[in-house]
Amino acid sequence: MPSSTSSSEPALPAASWRRGWIGLLQAFFALMVMGEILCRALAPRLIQTEIRRQRESVEAELVRPGTNGRLTVLMLGNSLLAEGVDLGELRRRVEPDIAVTRFQVESTVYFDWYFGIRRLLKSGAKPDVVALVLSPDQLASMGHRGDYSAYLLMTTRDAWTAGWKMGLSNTQSADLVVSRLSALFGMRTNIRKRTVLALVPGLGRVMPILTERMEPRLRADAVEVLSRERLEALQAFVESHGSRFVLIVPPTNDDNTKELTEAVVRGGRAAGVQVMLPIAPGTLRDDSFREDGFHLSRIGARHFTDRLAALLKQLHGSITNG
Repeated sequence: MPSSTSSSEPALPAASWRRGWIGLLQAFFALMVMGEILCRALAPRLIQTEIRRQRESVEAELVRPGTNGRLTVLMLGNSLLAEGVDLGELRRRVEPDIAVTRFQVESTVYFDWYFGIRRLLKSGAKPDVVALVLSPDQLASMGHRGDYSAYLLMTTRDAWTAGWKMGLSNTQSADLVVSRLSALFGMRTNIRKRTVLALVPGLGRVMPILTERMEPRLRADAVEVLSRERLEALQAFVESHGSRFVLIVPPTNDDNTKELTEAVVRGGRAAGVQVMLPIAPGTLRDDSFREDGFHLSRIGARHFTDRLAALLKQLHGSITNG
């Protein structure tokens, strides 16, 4: 009898240990579910930029072909589009012949929009023209926006293959898949950034300096080859959905902008893709750019918007008359 009692005593701590771990896992799962619900329900309503992105994403999916000679243009890009194009003024200048819908996501480059265009067209967007606004270095970039790009700009199927196409590790590829499926993971970088900015007053003014990275100087010949390959890929997919693809190159103030822009134009010509160059590089005055020397100021945006409106009208004429 004593021996049976002593043999059963070690089982009690083991059972208690298992119950403790099960309780911790249940609590962790409950927190994850709560975080997911809060991100999906509250974050888009609390963060102003997120409200705008979600609205523009929905509007982009709803674009349809124009009727009675009217052209629908879906314009995609990053902060160069937001800062360089006065959307209201552009619409005023091209209506009623052209209807422009914008979808802009900051800090995005080629791979973000390679998958973003695929998601939009697969989700039902059917514009007459898909216009992508990227600078030469952004078109040739090997980077991407990571978890947020997967959440907002990828389909679930593309998230599985994106890592392979971008040369990511297995861990990074798995992160894209999780971020595509989960708002909590997909928006975590944005939420962390907003929280830090709220807690540290003035940090937003010095953040660009703290996060500035020295990118390797691009060679024009490499940019030309990449431009041809990437523009061919974009055009092939866009045309398979019955739309036309054009690239719009915004002016920037980098030292090698002129030679890289010329390389993109040559690459576009070889790919059979129309490359719009509203303003030739090196022709704007210094006051046309902001202090960062990259984004357009209000003066520069006015010039760029005027020239872009004129080119879109020419595009409308060539399509409707051709």
